[in-house]
Amino acid sequence: MAEDTHKIFGTELDHVVSALRENGLLKDRATMAKHTARWQEARIPLSDCVQLALCIETQRRVFYLRCNPMRGECNFYLYAYRKAALMEVQRKAKNMPEFCNTRLRSTGEPIAIKYGVPGYIPLKRLAGSKAEIDKRIAELNQYHGADKAQIAAMEAGSLFGWHIPAANPNMYDENGLPRKRKKENHRDESIR
Repeated sequence: MAEDTHKIFGTELDHVVSALRENGLLKDRATMAKHTARWQEARIPLSDCVQLALCIETQRRVFYLRCNPMRGECNFYLYAYRKAALMEVQRKAKNMPEFCNTRLRSTGEPIAIKYGVPGYIPLKRLAGSKAEIDKRIAELNQYHGADKAQIAAMEAGSLFGWHIPAANPNMYDENGLPRKRKKENHRDESIR
């Protein structure tokens, strides 16, 4: 059993590294530097250079890649995590329920969302009037311990990925609405 797991991991790792070489990111330092300049949202600004941080998901694993195009440095680090275990750790760290229930915004259909899983699960068994279905959804959320901020975060995570800031309940108020960001004062204190 463990041998099969190692074999599957080795195959997955080979596929990820081969794909990164084929798309050019791990082709050579010059190509890596071009990607670093192009992918602004993935950049990690450091004092001596700029590096990239990327997340790659496969069916079973999440890979985090850190690239450094500087000569004389280790040019990349690739970390692999079992997806289910990583999602469970992240779920607990964010104080998120395993499931929540809501309505699909486009159709009003009742759905369930499982933390860490893309998409949703239709709740075809829920029938009745709109008020009866809404009452049952509220009961299910109470059972799972899902509040409105957590539901909003889970909706975002199921749609756009669980690693984005919007998949964090701290981004929402108690009504599940996005929190207003405070404007930072960028003035230098010495100017005052």
